Amino acid sequence: MRGRHRKLDDKSSSSATHRNLVVDGRRTTIRLPPIMWDALLDIAERQGLTLSQLVSEVYRQRGDLSFTAAIRVRMVDFYRSALEQAEGRRSESDRRS
Repeated sequence: MRGRHRKLDDKSSSSATHRNLVVDGRRTTIRLPPIMWDALLDIAERQGLTLSQLVSEVYRQRGDLSFTAAIRVRMVDFYRSALEQAEGRRSESDRRS
């Protein structure tokens, strides 16, 4: 996420931005705050996907959630999992010390 990190108190992070993307072969507009676009781009990059591929995957797996709610859930799940993995690695190295 090099160069795209925004802080919560950054005024540009609070107003929603529209982006046109191809989702499952159809063009659609998604509205999210810039900080969430940054997170989605980061997740896509880390998973080796394009932004359209990532949001298409979220769209197909959303179940009963609205599309934007499913995007938000995906972001939380991704970063929660990354944190748990980092904490697991840290506790393993602590045990070795």
